[in-house]
Amino acid sequence: MRVIFLLKNTYPKGLASTARVHCYGKGLVDQGIETHVLLPISLEKQGIEQKNTKREGIDEIGVHYQYMSGSSIRSNNFFRIHVNDVYGYIHTLLYIYRYIKKEDQVIVYEGGVLWMMLCAMVVHLKGAKATMELNELPYVTKRQTRGRMFHRQCMLRLAFPRYDQFIVISEALKTITHRYAPKARIIKVPIIVDWEELSKGIQGESPTSYPYIFHAGSLTHNKDGILGMVEAFGKACEKTDKPIEFIMTGKLEDSPQKDILKQLIVKYQLENKIHFLGYVEKAILHQYLRHCTLCIIYKYDNQQNKYCFSNKLGEYLAMARPVIITNVGEAMNYLKDGKNAYIIPPKNTDLMAEKILEIINHPQTAEQISKEGQRLAQKEFDCHVQAKRLISFFQSA
Repeated sequence: MRVIFLLKNTYPKGLASTARVHCYGKGLVDQGIETHVLLPISLEKQGIEQKNTKREGIDEIGVHYQYMSGSSIRSNNFFRIHVNDVYGYIHTLLYIYRYIKKEDQVIVYEGGVLWMMLCAMVVHLKGAKATMELNELPYVTKRQTRGRMFHRQCMLRLAFPRYDQFIVISEALKTITHRYAPKARIIKVPIIVDWEELSKGIQGESPTSYPYIFHAGSLTHNKDGILGMVEAFGKACEKTDKPIEFIMTGKLEDSPQKDILKQLIVKYQLENKIHFLGYVEKAILHQYLRHCTLCIIYKYDNQQNKYCFSNKLGEYLAMARPVIITNVGEAMNYLKDGKNAYIIPPKNTDLMAEKILEIINHPQTAEQISKEGQRLAQKEFDCHVQAKRLISFFQSA
């Protein structure tokens, strides 16, 4: 049995989707399963620092990857973009038809309705089972227009029934999948991390000379509640003389809420207390995480956050970092307030500020809670634990 991911994203370097596939690969390869990632289109932009430059290769964990359009770099020419994309999609489907065996597991990860349907059709022509990986409600990550809601219904009603198996990240996605694909087999695989790597503890010197809060997500309000985090941090700073700063990945100028963020920074006089790192390599990111005082996951109660499950949580817990998190979504099936996390309701910046101060003022209690969180990550989110479950799921079909 081989496992082949069809990933409409970047690899081996990238953001959340790439990290999840990487963790799948780590767990599967360590269990002796040959794993491939096929990328139908190139998404690395020209003119900026490129994270992925090789057309194909084997990453450091042993996963084979290949950009099927012929390059990892996206053209700047409008005509060439579309020609390369069409070629990449066709090449991927032909590869499946030529080389996939009946016992192989093809996991389609991201894509539009037509792409999902075509992948399932070609996999079935080879007598294999088609698997869809779901970590978001389809078409939920952008503004909800009539067009996107129409596409979601097409995905649910036309594409879902064509799949034999689903890997879902949350109970909410499991419920909706069962509704539209009642005959399919479903396994819930929560957020996954390389626990062995992340749990090594604090190594090396801190990247800063001061204590800090760390945020490793997007600088958007709807998904990651960035405005609420900054406001709560400002309120906490007003109530303490202890030094504490806030470090975030991403660039302020790239945030859709950059103007409001700038206003909050001025309002609470945070000009010298908030720092934006831009994109950072994984090793540097982990160094910042290992030395931070606490992390915040501030999700609002909306449609996107109801169905998803923040992969950042797994990393924070595995590194034994104290976490403040809102009581929204799948995380609440694993966390308990005061035991392994600090849980607050959304849209309550005053309470978040209090929790920030509680962690700063009571570090021993925070350490105990973070150690419980680390034990949870080892038990539930370790990629090796989940890989064994996934292999058993495939072999039991």
